[in-house]
Amino acid sequence: MSVLVGYDGSPASDAALIEAALTAVRREVPLHLVRYLPHELGESMTQVRREVEESSDEQDALETFAAGWRERGIDVHLHIEHGPSGGAADAILRLADEVDAELIVLGWTARSKIEEVVLGSVARQVRRRAGRPIMTVPAASD
Repeated sequence: MSVLVGYDGSPASDAALIEAALTAVRREVPLHLVRYLPHELGESMTQVRREVEESSDEQDALETFAAGWRERGIDVHLHIEHGPSGGAADAILRLADEVDAELIVLGWTARSKIEEVVLGSVARQVRRRAGRPIMTVPAASD
C-alpha cells in the first residue's frame, strides 16, 4: 500500500504534495510523487529534449522535497512521466495500479462550470475512473 500524489507545479498541487506527505507519514506507507510532462503530438525530439531541460529546475526541487521526507523516514519515489497532452489522468491511474496506491492525492483548482465542461480536469478524470479513494486539495487561497 502507498499514497500517490500527482504534481503539476500549480499552487494546488503544492498543497497536495504536503498533504500527501503528511498522510504517508500518518499511515506509515511509501509516497509516490508523479510529475507528468505532456508533449504535443508531432513535436520533434529536439523540442521534447528542450522541454525536459526546461523542467529540470522543477525536477531538482521535487528531488529536494523527496530527500527531505526521506530524511524523516518516509520512503519517497519520484516518477517523471512523459506523454501526449491530455494523458496525465491515464498516467496517474496506471501508476496507482502499479504501486497499489490506497489513496490518490491531487490538487484542485476551482473553475467555472463552462471551463470544467470544456477543459475538464485531471482531478475530475481520475475521480471518475480511479476505483479507489481520492483526496483533492485546494490551493491555500482557494
